[in-house]
Amino acid sequence: MKCLHFTRMATLATATRVSTSRFLFYRCFSTEVSEAVSKVIAATDVYGPPDPKSSLRLITFYIPPDETEAEKKYRLRRAQVQEWNHLFWTIHNVQFTQAKEEFVTSVLERRGKDASTTGQPLTADDLSEFYRAFLDQNREKHLKYNVEWHMKNMGLLWPGIKANLSRFKKGFSTL
Repeated sequence: MKCLHFTRMATLATATRVSTSRFLFYRCFSTEVSEAVSKVIAATDVYGPPDPKSSLRLITFYIPPDETEAEKKYRLRRAQVQEWNHLFWTIHNVQFTQAKEEFVTSVLERRGKDASTTGQPLTADDLSEFYRAFLDQNREKHLKYNVEWHMKNMGLLWPGIKANLSRFKKGFSTL
Protein backbone atom coordinates (compact mmCIF):
# COMPACT_ATOMS: atom_id res chain seq x y z
CA MET A 1 0.00 0.00 0.00
CA LYS A 2 1.24 3.46 -0.83
CA CYS A 3 1.00 6.25 1.71
CA LEU A 4 -0.21 9.58 0.45
CA HIS A 5 1.73 11.74 2.87
CA PHE A 6 5.14 10.04 2.84
CA THR A 7 7.19 13.23 3.26
CA ARG A 8 5.17 14.51 6.19
CA MET A 9 5.22 11.16 7.97
CA ALA A 10 8.94 10.66 7.38
CA THR A 11 9.52 14.08 8.94
CA LEU A 12 7.37 13.16 11.96
CA ALA A 13 9.21 9.86 12.27
CA THR A 14 12.56 11.64 12.29
CA ALA A 15 11.35 14.19 14.82
CA THR A 16 10.21 11.49 17.21
CA ARG A 17 13.15 9.13 16.71
CA VAL A 18 10.86 6.35 15.55
CA SER A 19 12.01 3.94 12.88
CA THR A 20 10.60 5.27 9.62
CA SER A 21 9.40 1.95 8.23
CA ARG A 22 7.49 1.02 11.42
CA PHE A 23 6.09 4.55 11.76
CA LEU A 24 4.92 4.57 8.16
CA PHE A 25 3.32 1.17 8.62
CA TYR A 26 1.24 2.36 11.53
CA ARG A 27 0.45 5.72 9.96
CA CYS A 28 -0.67 4.13 6.69
CA PHE A 29 -3.01 1.75 8.43
CA SER A 30 -4.34 4.11 11.04
CA THR A 31 -5.65 7.36 9.64
CA GLU A 32 -4.95 7.68 5.95
CA VAL A 33 -6.48 4.52 4.61
CA SER A 34 -7.52 4.38 0.99
CA GLU A 35 -11.05 3.39 0.11
CA ALA A 36 -9.90 0.06 -1.35
CA VAL A 37 -8.02 -0.93 1.80
CA SER A 38 -10.83 0.08 4.15
CA LYS A 39 -13.29 -2.09 2.19
CA VAL A 40 -10.97 -5.07 2.41
CA ILE A 41 -10.33 -4.78 6.16
CA ALA A 42 -13.88 -4.44 7.53
CA ALA A 43 -17.12 -2.53 7.31
CA THR A 44 -16.41 -0.67 10.58
CA ASP A 45 -13.52 1.10 12.23
CA VAL A 46 -10.74 -1.34 13.15
CA TYR A 47 -8.61 -0.95 16.28
CA GLY A 48 -5.04 -2.09 15.81
CA PRO A 49 -2.58 -3.53 18.30
CA PRO A 50 -0.88 -1.19 20.78
CA ASP A 51 1.78 0.90 19.11
CA PRO A 52 5.24 0.01 20.48
CA LYS A 53 6.18 3.65 21.11
CA SER A 54 2.95 5.46 22.02
CA SER A 55 1.15 2.44 23.55
CA LEU A 56 -2.04 3.65 21.86
CA ARG A 57 -4.28 1.36 19.84
CA LEU A 58 -4.49 3.21 16.54
CA ILE A 59 -7.74 3.14 14.60
CA THR A 60 -8.13 2.33 10.93
CA PHE A 61 -11.08 4.51 10.01
CA TYR A 62 -13.64 2.88 7.76
CA ILE A 63 -14.68 4.83 4.68
CA PRO A 64 -18.22 3.88 3.65
CA PRO A 65 -18.86 3.81 -0.09
CA ASP A 66 -21.70 6.34 0.30
CA GLU A 67 -19.92 8.61 2.79
CA THR A 68 -21.50 12.04 3.06
CA GLU A 69 -19.45 15.23 3.16
CA ALA A 70 -20.25 15.69 6.88
CA GLU A 71 -19.12 12.12 7.62
CA LYS A 72 -15.89 12.67 5.70
CA LYS A 73 -15.12 15.86 7.61
CA TYR A 74 -15.82 14.07 10.90
CA ARG A 75 -13.63 11.09 9.97
CA LEU A 76 -10.78 13.39 8.94
CA ARG A 77 -11.07 15.42 12.18
CA ARG A 78 -10.98 12.19 14.21
CA ALA A 79 -7.89 11.13 12.26
CA GLN A 80 -6.20 14.46 13.00
CA VAL A 81 -6.94 14.15 16.72
CA GLN A 82 -5.62 10.58 16.71
CA GLU A 83 -2.45 11.67 14.89
CA TRP A 84 -1.87 14.52 17.38
CA ASN A 85 -2.46 12.18 20.34
CA HIS A 86 -0.21 9.49 18.89
CA LEU A 87 2.59 11.98 18.27
CA PHE A 88 2.37 13.41 21.80
CA TRP A 89 2.52 10.00 23.49
CA THR A 90 5.28 8.74 21.20
CA ILE A 91 7.51 11.68 22.11
CA HIS A 92 6.52 11.51 25.79
CA ASN A 93 7.18 7.78 26.11
CA VAL A 94 10.55 8.01 24.36
CA GLN A 95 11.56 10.81 26.75
CA PHE A 96 10.28 8.80 29.72
CA THR A 97 12.26 5.70 28.71
CA GLN A 98 15.46 7.68 28.18
CA ALA A 99 15.10 9.50 31.50
CA LYS A 100 14.40 6.23 33.33
CA GLU A 101 17.47 4.56 31.81
CA GLU A 102 19.62 7.52 32.86
CA PHE A 103 18.18 7.36 36.38
CA VAL A 104 18.79 3.62 36.72
CA THR A 105 22.36 4.05 35.49
CA SER A 106 23.03 6.89 37.94
CA VAL A 107 21.59 4.95 40.91
CA LEU A 108 23.66 1.88 40.09
CA GLU A 109 26.78 4.07 39.77
CA ARG A 110 26.04 5.63 43.17
CA ARG A 111 25.75 2.20 44.73
CA GLY A 112 29.02 1.16 43.21
CA LYS A 113 30.01 -1.50 40.76
CA ASP A 114 29.15 -4.31 43.18
CA ALA A 115 25.42 -3.64 42.85
CA SER A 116 25.45 -3.85 39.04
CA THR A 117 27.52 -7.05 38.97
CA THR A 118 25.34 -8.84 41.53
CA GLY A 119 22.23 -7.91 39.55
CA GLN A 120 20.56 -6.22 42.51
CA PRO A 121 17.45 -4.62 41.04
CA LEU A 122 16.15 -1.21 41.93
CA THR A 123 13.52 -1.20 44.62
CA ALA A 124 10.07 0.37 44.34
CA ASP A 125 11.31 3.18 46.59
CA ASP A 126 14.20 3.87 44.21
CA LEU A 127 11.87 4.08 41.24
CA SER A 128 9.33 6.19 43.12
CA GLU A 129 11.99 8.92 43.31
CA PHE A 130 12.29 8.86 39.54
CA TYR A 131 8.53 8.81 38.90
CA ARG A 132 7.98 11.73 41.26
CA ALA A 133 10.76 13.80 39.67
CA PHE A 134 9.59 12.97 36.14
CA LEU A 135 5.99 13.93 36.90
CA ASP A 136 7.11 17.17 38.57
CA GLN A 137 9.27 18.08 35.56
CA ASN A 138 6.45 17.38 33.11
CA ARG A 139 3.54 18.76 35.11
CA GLU A 140 2.97 21.80 32.88
CA LYS A 141 3.25 19.72 29.72
CA HIS A 142 0.66 17.23 31.05
CA LEU A 143 -1.70 20.03 32.08
CA LYS A 144 -1.46 21.63 28.62
CA TYR A 145 -1.98 18.24 26.99
CA ASN A 146 -5.10 17.55 29.08
CA VAL A 147 -6.64 20.94 28.26
CA GLU A 148 -5.87 20.58 24.55
CA TRP A 149 -7.10 16.97 24.49
CA HIS A 150 -10.42 18.00 26.04
CA MET A 151 -10.76 20.91 23.60
CA LYS A 152 -10.07 18.67 20.61
CA ASN A 153 -12.59 16.08 21.79
CA MET A 154 -15.21 18.75 22.47
CA GLY A 155 -14.47 20.03 18.96
CA LEU A 156 -15.45 16.61 17.61
CA LEU A 157 -18.96 16.80 19.06
CA TRP A 158 -20.54 19.11 16.50
CA PRO A 159 -18.98 17.40 13.43
CA GLY A 160 -20.08 14.06 14.92
CA ILE A 161 -23.65 15.28 15.38
CA LYS A 162 -23.70 16.64 11.82
CA ALA A 163 -22.30 13.35 10.46
CA ASN A 164 -24.94 11.30 12.28
CA LEU A 165 -27.73 13.63 11.15
CA SER A 166 -26.56 13.43 7.53
CA ARG A 167 -26.52 9.62 7.75
CA PHE A 168 -29.97 9.68 9.35
CA LYS A 169 -31.36 11.99 6.61
CA LYS A 170 -29.80 9.83 3.92
CA GLY A 171 -31.52 6.77 5.40
CA PHE A 172 -34.92 8.48 5.24
CA SER A 173 -34.39 9.77 1.71
CA THR A 174 -33.84 6.22 0.41
CA LEU A 175 -37.18 4.96 1.82
